This record gives sequence, structure tokens and C-alpha cells, in this order.
Amino acid sequence: MRAILSEPAHPGGPPREPITREPSARMPTPAPARRPAPPRRLLAAALACLLLPALAACGGSAEQAGSDASDADPVVIDVRITDDSVDPSGERVEVGAGQTVVLAIDADSAGSLHVHSSPAQEVDYPAGTSEQRLVITVPGLVEIESHALDQVIVQLEVR
Repeated sequence: MRAILSEPAHPGGPPREPITREPSARMPTPAPARRPAPPRRLLAAALACLLLPALAACGGSAEQAGSDASDADPVVIDVRITDDSVDPSGERVEVGAGQTVVLAIDADSAGSLHVHSSPAQEVDYPAGTSEQRLVITVPGLVEIESHALDQVIVQLEVR
């Protein structure tokens, strides 16, 4: 038998009687406390919660994904080209990927504009007024310029 001495019940009071226990008698051990999940598991769960909606949005076809911009009204840009100047001159315009861009051109003489898109495009226009349509599908900054005047006309910010 083993004796375990304890502290007094009250400060300044008499000490308690020794408690004796049989060696075979054991106190029940409490169940081990659940450990918190390792940070890797928490990060993986958080990442899964964030990525599932994004991946679900990517499940549509290319036609479905681009339908919002292609269904939107076209962006019309008025362009005036004379023998020695162009207006606008380097303005930035936001457009959606796949959205139609209409260049409403008023030119003194026939010419062409270079579109720095992927793939590159060349837009020929006659003398007088005309409308030239473009569709840019790759997001980024696309410059439309006149090589004859060596001047950027407009920058399309394709999103």
C-alpha cells in the first residue's frame, strides 16, 4: 500500500489524513484531448473552399464564357484622319474580350491602321466615312496606330 499525503483543507487548518491506495487500484485516466488539426490540413481545406467556386465557373464552354462580352453593345470609337494628324491620339478605352469594337472613321484619303493584337490585324479604310469592325479575344493592352502618321490612335484595354 502506498500513502499519499495531502495539503491542509484550509490554510492554517489541520492537515488531512493520509490517503492510502492499493497498488492495483488505478484511477481512471481521462480520454486524450483531441489535438487541433495541423496547419497543412487547415490550409488545404481553406484552399479547397476558395478554388471550388472558381473551378466551377471554368466548367462552361468557350462560347458560354465569351457570351457576356460578345452580347454587349459594341464600343464605338470616332476616328478623324487628315493628311497630317489623327484624332483621338492615344486615348485608352476599356473593352471586354470578344466585344465588338467599331471604328467610325472619317478620313481625307484611303489608308490602313495596324492593330497590335494577338494575332496582329490590319484595317483598311476608304476615303470618306466608313465603319470598320474589330473583335479582340485576347486580354491585354492593344494599340491601334497609323503607320503612315507614326501615331497611336487608341489603346484598347481588353479585359
